[in-house]
Parts: sequence; structure tokens; C-alpha cells
Amino acid sequence: MVRVQWNDPAIIKRVLDMGAYGIMVPWIGGRAEAEAAVRAAKYPPDGIRGSPAATGPGATGDTPPEYWKRANEEVLVVLQVETRAAVEEIDQIVKIPGVDVIFIGPGDLSTALGHMGNPGHPDVQAAFARRGGGHTRGGPRPRQHHAWLGAGALSSTERGTSSSRSPRTRRWWFREARTS
Repeated sequence: MVRVQWNDPAIIKRVLDMGAYGIMVPWIGGRAEAEAAVRAAKYPPDGIRGSPAATGPGATGDTPPEYWKRANEEVLVVLQVETRAAVEEIDQIVKIPGVDVIFIGPGDLSTALGHMGNPGHPDVQAAFARRGGGHTRGGPRPRQHHAWLGAGALSSTERGTSSSRSPRTRRWWFREARTS
């Protein structure tokens, strides 16, 4: 998992081409920016990511379609929701296919809402409360997994019978989470 500097397709592509299994994209300002982050992390037809020969299908032995499909399923996309506009659009953001984790940054969000250094302010807490409603109404596509992180709280819901992550990626994520 790599936190990229910005929601930029060139940066996201470079990080994923170097072998990261996931990206964390900061300062998502709304649905359009969330969609752009997902498109940058996914190969066509789900996105715009190009395929380098050295780390793509030629390196794994898969045919290009097999590799691109597997990569689209395995890459974890984490979005940092830290603006008033993103909170207002959270109902739409959680429905975007390919968004796996929403991280609500308490410090940046409290600052964006005019309450710097006070994530306990009622306005900030109300913004955190919105995430529950947005997550359950309509929700992600079946088999897509969302985890909510922020203000010290973690809850997750999985729709369907299994996560969209492959077993190999789930083991990697668990191993990395235990060692960090």
C-alpha cells in the first residue's frame, strides 16, 4: 500500500507499475475526483491505466486480458475524504465501483469544516455520522468491500459471500496490517 502524493494518473500508474498492490489517494474533493482515482488505478475497460511490458503480462506469463482482469480485481483503492464537498457527496462516492476503502481524515476534515484541531466538534462529528447513511443506501456493487476509517473508528461491511480481493491479496493485506 502506497499513499500517493496527489490524485494524478501519472503518479498512480508509476506506483502501481513498481509493484504496489494498493494506493491511498489524499484530499478527495468529491465524486469526480474519486472516479478519476479509480480510473487511474484500473486497466481498460474499467480505467485508463496503461500496461508496461516489464511489469505487465509479459512479466507474469498471463495473457494481457487475464493479467488486466486480475490486476483490476486485486488493486486496492483507498480514498481519503477530507473536504466538505466530499462529505456532501459521500452517498455517491461509496457507490463508485472500484472504491475499496474510504478514509475520513479527522484532522484535515475538521480544518476544512472550520474547526482546526477539533475533530470532536459537533459539525465534524455530524460529517462522520453521514458516512453510515451513505454506505448503507444503495451501497457498493455486490462482492465489493468497503472499510471506513477515521476518528479512531473502524467498521466494515461486506456484501455477498466474499470480498472482491483475491485470496493472495487478502493474505498480503493481513500480513502487512499485522506487521505495521
